[in-house]
Amino acid sequence: MKINVLKHEGNELRIELVGESHSFCNALQSALLKDETLDFVGYSISHPLVAHPTIYIRTKGRRDPWRALLDA
Repeated sequence: MKINVLKHEGNELRIELVGESHSFCNALQSALLKDETLDFVGYSISHPLVAHPTIYIRTKGRRDPWRALLDA
């Protein structure tokens, strides 16, 4: 899996997961939603045949969203 960082500013992180699908993204989102330090977690795939999933993570306070992603 290749990860492209689209945005990493303060408590926000948006990444693109090359070569993944709903299966992995749904499992990752479920794990991230259990983290009470996160304000928002979501993913989107604009078209399953031509697009890569984009995951968006926003934390509460000063927690680094990379840390939350790695903990999940």
